[in-house]
Amino acid sequence: AKRYGDPGEEKWLLNNSIWDDLMMMEHTMPAAYQGLTKAVLANPSEWKAAFVDSATPQYSKIPGEWEEKLTNFQRLLMLRAFRKEKVVFGLRVYIGKELGQQFTESPAFDLAAAYDDSTKTTPLIFILSSGADPNDYLIALAKEKNKILGESLKIISLGQGQGPIAEALFKQGRQTGDWICLQNCHLAVSWLGRLEMMVEEAGNEPDQTNDDFRLWLTSNPSPKFPVPVLQTGIKITNEPPKGMRANLLRTFTDISAEEYLDCKKPFEYQKLLFTVAFFNALILERRNFGAVGWNIFYGWMNSDLKAALQQVKMYVEEQEHIP
Repeated sequence: AKRYGDPGEEKWLLNNSIWDDLMMMEHTMPAAYQGLTKAVLANPSEWKAAFVDSATPQYSKIPGEWEEKLTNFQRLLMLRAFRKEKVVFGLRVYIGKELGQQFTESPAFDLAAAYDDSTKTTPLIFILSSGADPNDYLIALAKEKNKILGESLKIISLGQGQGPIAEALFKQGRQTGDWICLQNCHLAVSWLGRLEMMVEEAGNEPDQTNDDFRLWLTSNPSPKFPVPVLQTGIKITNEPPKGMRANLLRTFTDISAEEYLDCKKPFEYQKLLFTVAFFNALILERRNFGAVGWNIFYGWMNSDLKAALQQVKMYVEEQEHIP
């Protein structure tokens, strides 16, 4: 026995509870969906093409008067009835229409703004995510602030035996005004208690700390990370953009004009640069499928793109003829 009626010969409506959802919407929200099922059965091929056969139903025009009749949220409910797996994509369209397109795209990574909000007693904490490497951004910002890598900017990756070295750099940095970056804090769980004590001590004795001093920390999300340090610090994350367009936009935003033009054969180099950037965006999007298509799973980083671009530049400049 059917609960809400019979779709007749249109058996595709029985897939994934489409018919039940349409009938439910019509019964519970008659002000918006009165006559919906009759409209679908009156022109089933057009509805099927718009929602079921389409690869992007979130952008499809709704047949008949429903295109103008429904609100953006009611359109989203319609999408849920036909294609539940496309609701996430539909939400992006809905947010763009209701709040503005800027709310559907990842903002540009602005490390300088985080630095401006920090103080000598406020650690800046990078919450690492797959495919995002803040190292290049930090080095570029340090260069703007006249901090030289290896001299007034010291970077150390934590791990076994690195705790005492990190502590010595921290104490030295407080006196000299250096920037100290302690990478991969999640790998030094046993030493994090000492880090908490040092940050607390610096906060209690601000007069003994140089105004230029900054402590940068990077860590994967970890339950062992000291809560007081998290509460004191400025949390920063740089999640990879979602979508090919957003990935390409970030890549070309990060490339300076000097880097874009710095080649003996700019025309050929710029064409190949776009190709590499497009391929990088593609493999970042494919991470959703894990190791499918690869021998092993690999978390592509900004450093991989940077190395690829350097290789392309080298090959372009060395080859007399580029096919």
